[in-house]
Amino acid sequence: NNPDLGEAREELDVDYAGEDLSIAFNARYVMDALNAVRAKEICLGFQDSMSPARIVPTDDDDTLAVVMPMRV
Repeated sequence: NNPDLGEAREELDVDYAGEDLSIAFNARYVMDALNAVRAKEICLGFQDSMSPARIVPTDDDDTLAVVMPMRV
C-alpha cells in the first residue's frame, strides 16, 4: 500500500486456526523477507494485527525473518 502508487490486496489460501484477522504489510518488506528466507513453503506466525509477524521456512528452523504490520 503506497499513496503514490495505489493500493493492492491479495487473498491467499492458508492453513489457519484461530479467530478471523485482518492484517496488512508493506509489500516491499514482505518481498525482501521472502527473498532472504528463500523457501518454497513458509510459516507466517503472528499474535494479532499489531504484533510483528515471523516468517520461518517449514524445513529450516535456523532461518527467521520478522515483518511489522501496518495500521489499517
